[in-house]
Amino acid sequence: MPAGCATMSSPARRAAGLWLVAVTLLLRVPFVPAPTGIDAFLYQSQVRATLDVGALFWVTRPAALWGLVPGTIPAGATTLVAAGSALTGLPLQEYLLLHSPLLALLGTAGFWLLAGEAGGGNRGRWLAAL
Repeated sequence: MPAGCATMSSPARRAAGLWLVAVTLLLRVPFVPAPTGIDAFLYQSQVRATLDVGALFWVTRPAALWGLVPGTIPAGATTLVAAGSALTGLPLQEYLLLHSPLLALLGTAGFWLLAGEAGGGNRGRWLAAL
């Protein structure tokens, strides 16, 4: 094999990686309303209250942790956003702009690695990651 053949696939891999990132981010754009019916302002106000108080004070019943009480949302997302905003030092609005794309890319990369452990070629890994 000529020495130049090994470098010919590098631009194709780079293009495939950029394509995966672009499709991953485009698939996360919300085209439909939230399935829980929660307004974004309510979500942000609960995150802001969690940051101000330092506790999930709105969880008055155990079922509220899973969003099963009217007027509540699942506590996992609220806690993750509050912790991310507090740890990075970014204001809540700026962190929310970074939160969804970063988690989408992290999840896609993790599933791509997991699909590689299951076997198959790179095409199967790319398809599974999407």
